[in-house]
Amino acid sequence: MALTKNILPRHLLLLGFTIFVGPSHAEETDIEWFKDGDISLGHNDNISQALFDRDKIADNFIEVNFSLVANMDLTDFDAIALKGFIEHRQHEVIEDLSRSTYGLQFIYRWQYTLGYFQPFFQFNTSIQQDKYGTEQRDSTGVKSQFFMTNRLTDAIILVSGLEYWQQYAEDNVFDLYHQRIFVSLDYNTKSDATYYGAYSFSKGEIWSSGQAVFCNGADTNDIFPIIAASIEMSPDNVFSNALCSDDWLAYKVKADTHTLKLGYNTALWDSSALDISVSKILSKAVWNLDYESLLYNISYLVRF
Repeated sequence: MALTKNILPRHLLLLGFTIFVGPSHAEETDIEWFKDGDISLGHNDNISQALFDRDKIADNFIEVNFSLVANMDLTDFDAIALKGFIEHRQHEVIEDLSRSTYGLQFIYRWQYTLGYFQPFFQFNTSIQQDKYGTEQRDSTGVKSQFFMTNRLTDAIILVSGLEYWQQYAEDNVFDLYHQRIFVSLDYNTKSDATYYGAYSFSKGEIWSSGQAVFCNGADTNDIFPIIAASIEMSPDNVFSNALCSDDWLAYKVKADTHTLKLGYNTALWDSSALDISVSKILSKAVWNLDYESLLYNISYLVRF
């Protein structure tokens, strides 16, 4: 089974098909253990999530993830899993934006009718702790998802669902939330390769960073729309520490965010895969403020 990396943890989604359409485990309560890892290289052309071109900072990053999953079938129709995970992301330019993460996730999967083409459902909820280069961004995040997976044909899988996410940070400007709907479509070729596309729409809050004073000491005179739209503002220690100006500000604004992701995944060996993707992110806030970024990612995924 190929592992894939997308808006959803797709290797766990596909695992669900194996659980529900395979041999009966109704009388067994054995726990199955899975160890997953991946390493990713990425590029974001607007890591500051800035409005003005002058404030848009491009950055490269490397990310390493490891998770341990304990899975148990309850009946022929449902299963539960508990997942512990650790992550680290290291940025090249904005070093204090690097973070270490650890967390725990509970997963419940079920299917009303057994069958290869019958839909199955999943609810998961997780909590994680993020530690950054400055305490200002340190946060605790909670997230819950509900989604349905349909195998439309032997080659095509459709996933659609809902998500709620909230983050509690040291600085109020990074206390954020969103409500999100998402849909993704996989096309699996006969050569163990998968082409996929995913779209999501979310309503909630985002952060953005920008200069209040230029590097030459001159004041900016065009940030009034951002100030007027902001729910919270605070000096941004991460970007001030990394760049020439000590007067970067972080803003929190309400926004609708559209994300489109296209990717390609191919199995390398029995338990590993290579995943390549590109994502376009567009956030629209009040006062006609548009925030855009483009994210490129290449990942090597492995199940130990």
